[in-house]
Amino acid sequence: IRAALEEGIVPGGATSYIRLADKIDDIIPELRPEEVKGAEILKMALEYPLNRVARNAAYHGPIVIDEVRTGQKGNSNFGWNAANGEYGDMLEMGIIEPAKVIR
Repeated sequence: IRAALEEGIVPGGATSYIRLADKIDDIIPELRPEEVKGAEILKMALEYPLNRVARNAAYHGPIVIDEVRTGQKGNSNFGWNAANGEYGDMLEMGIIEPAKVIR
């Protein structure tokens, strides 16, 4: 609770990591060839937590990641609730993480 009070909250369920991974695609054209591989590795690392959560809940990780990525364009809070398998606004569902913890 203290961490959330200090720096605020972000959508939980690894949603923020997927949003960050998407930003990597935006900068790849600006990178030197030797930096592109590192950016691709970082993108995979950012997708891993949601992939793992989905697999642990008996869902196919890449499908969940794709749905979070493409569902409700423009809503950066859109994510996946592993407890019930539903997609929606993570803040409205009460699935949050302290910003301080994930930075």
